[in-house]
Formats: sequence, C-alpha cells, structure tokens
Amino acid sequence: MLIHPMKKNRLLICSIIALALLAFSACSGKDSEFSGAQKKAQSKNQKMLLVFTGNKWSQESRDFTTSVLNDKEFNKIFDKDYVVLTIDFDSDFDKAAADTKKSVNENVLLGENYSLSQIPEVYVLSPQGYVMAVLNLTDKIKSPIALQEEIFNHAEEITHAEYLLSEINSKSGKEKVHAIDALYEATDARYRVPLSDLVKSVPELDPENETGLLGKYELEKAYLDAITAAHNNDFKGISDIFEEVCQNGHLNSQQIQTAYYTEAFVLAGTGSKDYDRITEILYKAYEADKESENANQILYTLNSFEQLKAINQAIEEEKKANPVQEGH
Repeated sequence: MLIHPMKKNRLLICSIIALALLAFSACSGKDSEFSGAQKKAQSKNQKMLLVFTGNKWSQESRDFTTSVLNDKEFNKIFDKDYVVLTIDFDSDFDKAAADTKKSVNENVLLGENYSLSQIPEVYVLSPQGYVMAVLNLTDKIKSPIALQEEIFNHAEEITHAEYLLSEINSKSGKEKVHAIDALYEATDARYRVPLSDLVKSVPELDPENETGLLGKYELEKAYLDAITAAHNNDFKGISDIFEEVCQNGHLNSQQIQTAYYTEAFVLAGTGSKDYDRITEILYKAYEADKESENANQILYTLNSFEQLKAINQAIEEEKKANPVQEGH
C-alpha cells in the first residue's frame, strides 16, 4: 500500500492532503474577502494580519475576540502597519472542511491554503499573502498590546522575510530565481503553498537552466498543476503532467523518481483500481534511481500493488467462473 510519501515530496503532499488549496485558487474571485484585503495591503504597502476564529463554538475564540480584537485599542495599534482580516467559522473547522465535499466554502479553503491547525490562529503575511510568521497565541495574549509584543517576538523572521522579498523584487532573470529559491527554502514547508505564483514563474525566468534550479521548480509546478487536475477529477491529466515533466523537463534522477512516485501516490489516493498503471508508474520510479534512499520503500510499495493486482484478477476470474444468477 502507498502509505507514506517520500520526504522530498514536500509541496505536493501538503497540498494533496488539502485538495481545497486548488479549489481556493480556482474559485477565489475578485470580490473575496481575502483578495480584497490583499489588494488593500498591496496598495498601502502594508503587511496583513490574517486571523481565524470560531466564536460560535470555541470559548478560546470568544475570549480572544473580546479581549484582543474588540478592544478599543486594537485599531489604534495595528491599523497603521497592517491590513487586518478576520475569518470566523460558524462551525468546527474540521466539520466545515468535510462539508466542502458537498459545497465549497471559501473561508475553509483559505484555512487549508494556510495549513490552519488551530482556532484561534493569527498569521503575519506579506502584502502578497506570503507567510512571514505564525503567532503563538498563549493564554497570556489577553490584550492588543500583548498581541503586539508577540509580533515583536517574531521580528527577526519577519525582517528576514522582508529582506528576501526585497531581493526578489529588485532582481530579474536567473538572479531572481536564486532570490525566489532563498525565500522558498526559508519558508516552513507547511506554508509554501502561497508561494505558488513565484514557483510557477521560475521556468520563464530561467528557461536554459543556468541556475541549475529549473528541474526543482518544474517539478514543484507539476505538483500544483496535478492538484488542479485532481480538483477537476482529471486523473488522466495527472499522469500526463508528470509524464511531461519527466520526459521533457530538466529533472535529475531523484526528481524523476519523486515525480513518478507522486503520480502513483495521487492515483492511488483517488481510489483508482488501475493497478496495471500504478505498478507501471512505480516501476518507472524504482528504475529512475535504484540506489536512492527511497528505492527500497518504492520497491516494497510496488510489490504490495502487485499483490493487490493479483488479488483483483483472482476475484474477477472467480466472478466470471461463477456468475451470480438473478433471483439468487
């Protein structure tokens, strides 16, 4: 069975666990709360405070809202430097996330996009929406001043993110690619999804792979495109995306292995019983780099699917040999 994705499969695996990411990208319109706040932040060159609460069901949220967000000093302290966006969930986030299977809830998708893990939660974002810091909302955060002090505790990482963004904005071509890579690597893997616009820009910035980073970002772009295909139930499209990047991209052997393994992981995760295709992909992954640290895991997974394939064939043969009669 495909149970654990490879460690290097960072961006996709965060995303694949939360398919809502692409739904958010696809359905967020010009009038969404987030895009409106983002445009305001960019026009004023201010950072954003993205706040998630659940006041109808979370006592912690109600306390935080009353003592911090609704305090008369809050706007005085934060309006000068931040555009504040508060997203309040009517129901438990996990329940709301499950409900998106029936109907898309843009706020839930936004939470998925930022790897929301608790309520309440506060993020410091760049004007572009990139994560600069995630605040530690302890019981001591009971006033706007206390929240401001918590932001000060993250001053070093916020300042570093601002520097990296200034480097991106001041560079072009391959120098910009190196600047993007510096921000990407400095960003916690859980919060890299909002960097997708930068990820997708790399192939255009360095088409000749002068940086040696093109394969890395071709693969990251394939991850994003695969999620889009999965959201649209285009499972053949997923295979096409990875086949294209493996055949025509600038990937090294380990990256090719990761791409094929990911393709198999995604197809298996959709419930596909096309074991012939899954085992074919896993074989390609194994053959790409037999000496890698992941080779044994891939081989084990391949053998597991070979067994499933054999079991499935035996069941089908049994059905043909002993067809069920009507009325029995």
